[in-house]
Amino acid sequence: MQIGVTNGMHGFSEKQLETVDKIFDTYHADYFYVMGYEIGIVDGDLAQALKELPDRQLQIVLMYYFIGWTDREIGGILGLAKSTVCKWRNDTVKTLRRLVEGMGHGE
Repeated sequence: MQIGVTNGMHGFSEKQLETVDKIFDTYHADYFYVMGYEIGIVDGDLAQALKELPDRQLQIVLMYYFIGWTDREIGGILGLAKSTVCKWRNDTVKTLRRLVEGMGHGE
């Protein structure tokens, strides 16, 4: 049984308590670093899938989805065309989806 920060919190729905646990359970997060940003991933399957990516694809995914930079901004930083960043990002998302789904099926 997992004991979280929500023990003793009464008057909240189970969904609210789960959300609070996720927010305060960051010590269980896997951390990734890109361009001076520290990004904590609480979802274990996603973190594992991210660890399996080549460095360049990992950087692109983190900069786009977690930092919020555009393909053009990422391309400028990495010295890549916007279209290349877009293609790599889309391909990487497909790879992540496949990896995470595989983990859920015990493959």
